Amino acid sequence: MKIKLIMDKVNYQIKPSTDIGAIINRMKIDNVKEYSIEEIKKSVLDGKTIRPSYCGGQETDWISQQVFMIDIDNKPVKPKKMSESDYERRMTRAMSCSKALERF
Repeated sequence: MKIKLIMDKVNYQIKPSTDIGAIINRMKIDNVKEYSIEEIKKSVLDGKTIRPSYCGGQETDWISQQVFMIDIDNKPVKPKKMSESDYERRMTRAMSCSKALERF
């Protein structure tokens, strides 16, 4: 199965904070291609920026989207009202889901 999306050609070792304009300029809608799940996984691990939707610069230009991605940079902070045991239980569940996705 191939997924249609837009992928940057540049790999980053750390999350970019100053190169955003250049990334946006490289990820134009006419750069959309189809990738396998394995290619997408490798690209994420290599530090490439991925635009999972196939659209232009505005919401009104949206055409399609086959995958949804969540950008998680750090371990989530425990909400003040949540018990430590509930937080650990939820984090354990989230990590088990994450490990299951690694099989793809």
